[in-house]
Amino acid sequence: MNSETLMKLYGSSLKKMILKHVNDESVIDDILQEVAVRIQKNENKLETIINPEAWLIRITKNLIADHYRMISHYDLIEDIETVMTPELYETDNFNEETAACLIKLMDYLPPVDQEALIEIDYNGVKQVEISQKWGLSPSGSKNRIQRARKKLKSVFQSCCDVTTDKSGNVLELLHKESNPQKYSCHNC
Repeated sequence: MNSETLMKLYGSSLKKMILKHVNDESVIDDILQEVAVRIQKNENKLETIINPEAWLIRITKNLIADHYRMISHYDLIEDIETVMTPELYETDNFNEETAACLIKLMDYLPPVDQEALIEIDYNGVKQVEISQKWGLSPSGSKNRIQRARKKLKSVFQSCCDVTTDKSGNVLELLHKESNPQKYSCHNC
């Protein structure tokens, strides 16, 4: 059985199935066309498929789910100029100040942890290279680096309250003992 024969046999029933889930005729046609493409890509395997109808239904259901997954990731914007104002995309953050604070706080860590963070996060040395230098397996060096990061985070959080956005940018950094200001981590 070839791809054309499968589409002739099952095309109308697949279209009806898609129609139950999708209202837009162009999307229905797109999904049906993608089913045909998938059939063609697997044409050399068609003879081994025991139940072609079930196989086509599964492909179609997956494509419908993919369609809804994709549209849920995008919000349509009518007028992009009204949305892209400098106030909305130029937000103040304190990433650089926080990085400087973290470097100072590394003094509170053991020398092994300091070396791990400086080599990996500051100097950009690859974990494979650092594991060879330390005589550890790659997973051993990864564990050491993760422990060092957790220790630094603990020291940092014992000193400051941090507010971040969804991307991890530091929006507010308040020293726990000083007057609350937008950026007040002065004791580091």
